[in-house]
Amino acid sequence: GCKRECEQEPVIGYCQPGTSYYLSYPSGKRPIFRNQLCAVPPVLEADLTCRDGLDQVNCADGSRVALRCKVKGIMTTISRFALCKGYQLCDDNYQNLCVEVEGGCVIHRNLLCDGHDDCPSGMDE
Repeated sequence: GCKRECEQEPVIGYCQPGTSYYLSYPSGKRPIFRNQLCAVPPVLEADLTCRDGLDQVNCADGSRVALRCKVKGIMTTISRFALCKGYQLCDDNYQNLCVEVEGGCVIHRNLLCDGHDDCPSGMDE
């Protein structure tokens, strides 16, 4: 039999795959594994693990947590990589309460005047 280290990690959820992966999942559902939760997204949007952002909830790494909210009635964490992306994650859409500070720099309203430059010129401070 197979030892524990060669067993496949359990699937913890499903999402809509990014367009680069869409043909690999004809059902339109891509499995999500724990190591994919709140991972740094790729540069190209087509290469996203999940185009619906469901891989950016329930973060195990506290340094990647931006906020907490209810998702389908359950309190969980939302990744900083999911802010202002238009994903429908929080039941109240809180992760999309964003403002354009200057020249296309869009940030979540909680990041305004927080003592940290989130926009290149620091205009959010």
